[in-house]
Amino acid sequence: MSMQQMLIAMAGAGADSFWYGLYSWGSQSGSYEKNHYEFTAISNDPDDNIYIAGQRSYNQQYYQNTIFAKLDVDGALQAQKMYRTNTSGSYGSGGILYQRYANSNNNSGATQASVIANTAGSDVYWTMNANTFEPQGQDSIKVYTKEYTSTMCGPPTGFKWSKSSSNNTCPSIYRTGRNGYVGTIRFQSDNDRDGTPSNNSYSSNNATYVGSYRQRAYYNGSYTSSQYWRGIDYIDDGVMAGGSASDPDYHNVQPRIIMNGTISGNLSPLVIGKFGGSGNMGCTWGKTLNPHYSGNSANWANQCKCDSSYGYYCFRTLDSSWAKSCGGIAKFDHDGNEQWTKVLIDSSSQSSHEFNYEYIELWGIDIDDSGNSYVVGYAKATSTRAVGVIAKINANGTIGWQNIFYKTSSNTNAFTKFNFVRKNSKDSLVIVGYNREDAYPSPQYSTNGSAPNYDHGIVLKVASDGSGTGTYGNYTYATSSFAIINHTNAGNWQNCSIGGGYNYQNPSRGYMENYEHTATDTISTTSM
Repeated sequence: MSMQQMLIAMAGAGADSFWYGLYSWGSQSGSYEKNHYEFTAISNDPDDNIYIAGQRSYNQQYYQNTIFAKLDVDGALQAQKMYRTNTSGSYGSGGILYQRYANSNNNSGATQASVIANTAGSDVYWTMNANTFEPQGQDSIKVYTKEYTSTMCGPPTGFKWSKSSSNNTCPSIYRTGRNGYVGTIRFQSDNDRDGTPSNNSYSSNNATYVGSYRQRAYYNGSYTSSQYWRGIDYIDDGVMAGGSASDPDYHNVQPRIIMNGTISGNLSPLVIGKFGGSGNMGCTWGKTLNPHYSGNSANWANQCKCDSSYGYYCFRTLDSSWAKSCGGIAKFDHDGNEQWTKVLIDSSSQSSHEFNYEYIELWGIDIDDSGNSYVVGYAKATSTRAVGVIAKINANGTIGWQNIFYKTSSNTNAFTKFNFVRKNSKDSLVIVGYNREDAYPSPQYSTNGSAPNYDHGIVLKVASDGSGTGTYGNYTYATSSFAIINHTNAGNWQNCSIGGGYNYQNPSRGYMENYEHTATDTISTTSM
């Protein structure tokens, strides 16, 4: 037993278990290399079970299926499901959100659980049984092509749909996507969960339309047509929204939404904004930031989180050749005042550095009650090798701690990338992404067989204080020494108008139960 395991055992029932798990094809036969995985989102329930969304290939190397898995607190697989349109597949990596809700007209008002899922690329949303991942009811909602993964959030208990009872809530989300689309989807009927959406997050008009405001940055003299919203989060301001008792779109609160996005182009600025809080989807303020590097470089937005006072934005910034990258984190108050903008960088020009390859990307972020943020991503050690990155950023923008996760040996082509992080009720960090082994699978795929195609989904649970470093199985969890510095354009964010009018879309029914398939994948866990 490792020292970390001994400490866990001594701490008693309230302590958490720490481990990593590699998710793969299990007993499936054939060319294993065709079956590669990547996890993109997670959600926790009150018992700290872990709900995972991701993608895997099936039969053909470049076809994708959406996969969902439920793990218990120790990483044991409880349920799994795969969704594809046919044997070749067409659904990409998805998002997932666990919610508990109650409806006085269903199941005697007892609290029920629901998992809301979506697929990227096909942009279908639906609800699933929290224990089996079976789709609920007949309908799913298709909203807009080519959304990005994990761009949805929502209250733990869904939205209130009637003034007549405080127990009447329904599974609901806020969602964002490509070309500036923002809105809500509510699964209002507990009998068939028909996914009836609304174009307006806060009022009852046009309730039969999919929730699609089109919010785009006004940039270079026009509202850009290439607005990519890649992160969304919300807070409740405690104000009861308007509406009548019979209004199915009645909300229990008027949320304030923050979003994190990118404008596509040669010089891609980062765009952030805060919306809502006044009964509409209007933008309260917007800001843009030019990249850290000079020339035709780019900022690419990833996830964001907020608390009652501040918004925290995670992004990556690349140079003009895309050969260098640093991970960015920005903090703003809800009035649009910058607190700080930092980059995590690996360069010999800094007094603190790790590999000197100068390539770090940050993809996921979560926060705690003290305003500290936890970011995850990856750093390249060489052109073919990468390590997973986990760091705590203190509320004042300094490094709290930083660690890396990597294959210990035979790792010339090993690649670990973390995509998403969430804190659970025990303050542990649950992280997902993908992991590439430096080994050839057998049997090899005759035309495309190579180590880079040999990918596992990875799940990692570690302490939020950065402890527990060591070597476990074939992998090492170690401290790192990347530098955190001011972004070159820190203090120079530009005000930006965000709007561009409405663009409603009629829902398209997806009938996800026709596309569900049994999955026989397995997870192999190692204690840390």
